[in-house]
Amino acid sequence: MPNMFGRMLPKQGTTIDGGHTTPQKTYSSLFEELCDKCNPERFMEPYDATLVEAATKMYSDILHSKDDAEAQKKLMHKAYTELGVKFDGSKLYHYLMEYLDPKYTWSLLIPTECCLPTDTIHR
Repeated sequence: MPNMFGRMLPKQGTTIDGGHTTPQKTYSSLFEELCDKCNPERFMEPYDATLVEAATKMYSDILHSKDDAEAQKKLMHKAYTELGVKFDGSKLYHYLMEYLDPKYTWSLLIPTECCLPTDTIHR
């Protein structure tokens, strides 16, 4: 896939296996993932001066945004558009599936003991 400069991008920590993108590494935070995937060393082979320069500037911005979640989100988008870095959404997917699990959700909404009189419950 070409980047915004029209050049082909190197592979960024993922492999294609039967049409599915499989992450090779799990990250504990977006900051850690950005630091790893936007490291200028990843863009040295094949060498592309434009990508290395963009990655170097972005890496510096990432290091200055360690405690700023909004800045990290913007940098994630910038890394995707300028460097072609792909981010794994499966962690978010699994979190949302667990959070929205009907068994868990309904147990929060329905009290364990019904507070209605038993003669008003239709069975």
